[in-house]
Amino acid sequence: MRLERLKLKDFLTYEYLDYEFKTYPIQIQGENLTDDNQKTNGSGKSGVLTAIERAVTGANSRGVLDNELINFDKDKSEIELTAYCPIRQERLKIGWTLNRKGSNKLLIESKRDNEEEYTDGRTKFSDTNEGKKVISDWFSISKDDLFNYYFISKKRFKSFFKSTNEEKISLINRFSDASIIDGIDTSLDDDIKSTEESI
Repeated sequence: MRLERLKLKDFLTYEYLDYEFKTYPIQIQGENLTDDNQKTNGSGKSGVLTAIERAVTGANSRGVLDNELINFDKDKSEIELTAYCPIRQERLKIGWTLNRKGSNKLLIESKRDNEEEYTDGRTKFSDTNEGKKVISDWFSISKDDLFNYYFISKKRFKSFFKSTNEEKISLINRFSDASIIDGIDTSLDDDIKSTEESI
């Protein structure tokens, strides 16, 4: 999976942002917008990460309510995140509208490489909790793993190397398929026997 595009409207310090992700590591720097004594506080660096967290998991690692993610004098905020899966050759577009009053709204659409338009045909859901599950299933990773291993912040971080053996094995098993080596011991035994006979 790879993130392709993030659009924000009235989200935290962003009135509007339209960012296309690069295929290489990036560094986000910011200019101080609040206090003369702080070098880059309030410029929106962690806001990008928070928007991605909110789009993919429906939560944020800041531990704040959605109202606090909406720009100060606005009634609503919008997040749109597009991700691509090269294996399925499919794009997923996640659109959240966070409202100060009333319920938040979620729209999920997908488009395969051979399709012209986005559709919600493969991503239908009845409520936002079910919609969050559709997103989680598409990314094939749990919310806890995203927060612990991918959306890393100083407030919430879990080192793979400091995890217990059971946690390490559990995580590795989620990303590997041991069935591809089933029967390899028999194959190796046959190869060894054949080699010994020829020697």
